[in-house]
Amino acid sequence: MIKTFDTHMSIDIETMDVDPSSNAAVIAIGAVIFNVREIFSEFEVLIHPSWAPGSRGHDTRLWWAAQEEEIRNRMFSGRVMPDDACRRFTAFCTFDTKFFWANPTRFDFTHMRSMYQACEQEFPFKFFQERDLSTLRWAARQYPNLKSELSKIRNSNRAAHDALSDARAQAKAIQAVMMYCGLS
Repeated sequence: MIKTFDTHMSIDIETMDVDPSSNAAVIAIGAVIFNVREIFSEFEVLIHPSWAPGSRGHDTRLWWAAQEEEIRNRMFSGRVMPDDACRRFTAFCTFDTKFFWANPTRFDFTHMRSMYQACEQEFPFKFFQERDLSTLRWAARQYPNLKSELSKIRNSNRAAHDALSDARAQAKAIQAVMMYCGLS
């Protein structure tokens, strides 16, 4: 059961490939720690694109080329080595976090685990702590008022495809659903 003051983490990544079976190169990790009522802490690491282990899909390169220049330049400005990015993210995870959310977990956590494996580091949380925002959004669409609130949150995210901005928007969506369900 989710309790009002349980801590959660919303995580988003940006990659150089979109195939979930590809072990895509992760170039950015954004995360926020929150509970039902507030966001406590934020984390971002931009990984040096040339050193990020994993695949680089041609279609994804074309997709990035078509994105807003400001976002694209920021996401490709990383100077952190992948092993250091893993260490930094693991340190951020030491907060007493009960659940880890992504949209969807199959994509984000799969590619993060591949990066951790390539860097010979242990992934910082267990599979049973994972929660999938895409499933939560699907359920929320059954309630018109909640569906409208989630659309407002998604539309207010002016920096889509920026890992930290996306993680922040995801956390706000999770909070909205929890409050709607009376968990506040």
